[in-house]
Amino acid sequence: MNRFMATGLLLGLLLVAGCGRALKGRVIDGPSSVALIVAIGDDRLTQPGVVGVPIKLYSDDGIVIGETISGEDGEFKLSVDNQYSGKFRVRADTDQHLDVNSIVYMPGDEKRLLVILERVVQNDEDGG
Repeated sequence: MNRFMATGLLLGLLLVAGCGRALKGRVIDGPSSVALIVAIGDDRLTQPGVVGVPIKLYSDDGIVIGETISGEDGEFKLSVDNQYSGKFRVRADTDQHLDVNSIVYMPGDEKRLLVILERVVQNDEDGG
């Protein structure tokens, strides 16, 4: 009987731990810094990605519900608990780009989170 209880407990923990959805996306350079939900076939998802961008998702009440860093191809994947199914805030920042601070709704399986970063123009110290 104890073995069955332990197996049931383990299965229950696995189910609870697996109660989330995978949020996939890509970070690219663009004309303005914004995060938006796009269709999985959006051409911008094939553009060259931006590497090493920290991305954080926040719930309505400011709790961090996911965070990751974009990979070598600019792609990322986050696991988000199912209790956060509505809107959330996306924050992304690097030293070379203007920050992203956007509110979006949790996408379905056929959608992706596209993070577009506007590159900061650096003026040289000579004024030239």
